[in-house]
Amino acid sequence: MKSKEYYIVIHGKPNGPFSFENLKNQKINRESLIWFDGLDKWERARNIPELQPLFRAVPPPIDPLDIKEEANKMPPIPEPPAIPKQNLEIASNTERFVAFIITQIFALVLFFLLGGSLDEEETWQGLSLEMLYAALGGGIFNGIFYPFFSGNLGHYMMGIKVVSYPSKKEDKSIFSGFLREFLKGGMFYLILPCIWLFFNDQKQNVYDLFVDTIVVRKK
Repeated sequence: MKSKEYYIVIHGKPNGPFSFENLKNQKINRESLIWFDGLDKWERARNIPELQPLFRAVPPPIDPLDIKEEANKMPPIPEPPAIPKQNLEIASNTERFVAFIITQIFALVLFFLLGGSLDEEETWQGLSLEMLYAALGGGIFNGIFYPFFSGNLGHYMMGIKVVSYPSKKEDKSIFSGFLREFLKGGMFYLILPCIWLFFNDQKQNVYDLFVDTIVVRKK
């Protein structure tokens, strides 16, 4: 029995005949015009049952009312968790002063343990050297505690800490801690750094202003 032969219109001209297998290789779609022996006229491919396997199944159009109904069923998108505000309380002048005295006691003990003496006659040159030693000693001895306590030993013992300003993140950088304590040690002999505490809203010393820090109570 002779197999059925198909003709297809391509670019406005009939092409064929093609067997069913060869028809698969032609670029036909549901709207292609097809004819074979037995048809009275050219038919759209979508109307010929045996050609349906050649086309991919296409879903019917979606009813807009169904889309709206489905959207209403969708759960609301959860909002990201709110970032808690850091309501930090500025350390008092008394707390900072006591913390300073504690660090000086530790520094003096270390000074004497290393063979230091206070018997030398005071001169301007000696005072300058003392300021330099105080700055270096304060920077090294106190700065090494910043990665652990966000401050020096006096801060830790008084329950206060150093934070960056205005970000208010804990200052745990040993380099920032060294610089802050270095400036504090060098300015120890000046009156201005201490007086500044009484005029600044954030109770910042001059060295705090240099490194953008404030001292707050631990929560």
